[in-house]
Amino acid sequence: MDKKVLLAVAGAGKTTEIVGRIDEERRFLIFTYTEENLLNLRKKIEAKHGRVPPNVHLMTYFTFLHSFCLRPLAGLKRRSRGINFNDSPPQGRFTDREPGYYMDASRRIYVSRVAKAVMKHYPEGVVERVERFFDVVCVDEVQDFASHDFNMLLHLARANVEMRSEERRVG
Repeated sequence: MDKKVLLAVAGAGKTTEIVGRIDEERRFLIFTYTEENLLNLRKKIEAKHGRVPPNVHLMTYFTFLHSFCLRPLAGLKRRSRGINFNDSPPQGRFTDREPGYYMDASRRIYVSRVAKAVMKHYPEGVVERVERFFDVVCVDEVQDFASHDFNMLLHLARANVEMRSEERRVG
């Protein structure tokens, strides 16, 4: 399947390109790194199509990881209550097999470890779910992805779906 990364300066039309690719025949997953850009994407889709079409699933990256990947794949084994965006995970002698490595005491998964948990425990499940539910995956704000999150994007590129990634370059 076609994989493409578009690099361009701010205002060059990357989001417009994503919106312009939307059709009614294919199932789209569009995710972005920030809530602010999610609202921007939603507005542009609604301006062009009058609404977000039912074949378009629009979400933040962390909603994708938690709600689409982790919760369905983990089931009751790793029951989480959301994502902890505020606290840092414990440092030191913790290993990824110990309680507390991925989740805090309230059972919220640390934001910096969501992608790592998904990749370690359910790597093939993610690809299978994406292939089952979507034909096209579009990722906006690629420049914000690093570490395990960037590795997750590389892993998603293995899925037998069309994939577009848009990066904003300033300057």
